[in-house]
Amino acid sequence: MSTTIGVASGRKRLSKDQALRVLAAHEDELPRLLAVCALTRRRRFGDKASLCSIINAKSGACPEDCAFCAQSAHHRANIPAYPLLSAQRLVVAYRRASVLPIRRFGVVTSGRALSDEEVGRICQALRETEGGRVQWCASLGCVTEESLRRLRGAGLSRYHHNLETAESHFSRICTTHTYQDRVATVLAAKRAGLQVCSGAVLGVGETPEQRVELAFA
Repeated sequence: MSTTIGVASGRKRLSKDQALRVLAAHEDELPRLLAVCALTRRRRFGDKASLCSIINAKSGACPEDCAFCAQSAHHRANIPAYPLLSAQRLVVAYRRASVLPIRRFGVVTSGRALSDEEVGRICQALRETEGGRVQWCASLGCVTEESLRRLRGAGLSRYHHNLETAESHFSRICTTHTYQDRVATVLAAKRAGLQVCSGAVLGVGETPEQRVELAFA
């Protein structure tokens, strides 16, 4: 059965029913759907891309059991495992990346959250590169609001923390922390004055309804 897709004008937000209809669109309607998506993107962002670079600053041995993640100690992925890099190595990586046509440099770490000492190490790297052209981002797990404020004070501009999947599906992909833990971290980053980038992983057994639930969250 074909689903007719209407094109909304102005800034009206899709309803959940409309979003489900988009997901159920027949393949014959994909060219029109993609054209509407392209128009929306152009109105909001123009014809440009924003590039970034990241460093895997702490790898593997994560105690969390997220089903999709190779860095979890609960899985048998053959990946490198090492502790948090020194502040100097982070600074060197930042300066090397800064010659690239990027706007942001992200520090990504495995584990539920960094310790106070580890947060201090990243703060040191941020302070040593103060005034650099490229802005710093970080994805450091469920760190506290106090830690997020320390990072912002040292020069961090944006925090990355995915919701991963819909709340109604979260316990199917992770049992060592909750969906509410992830939401709390996103809100703490906002209160700390940081920009937030929050996304998700699709294709982990969720239903179309749960994808819409996640998008609206």
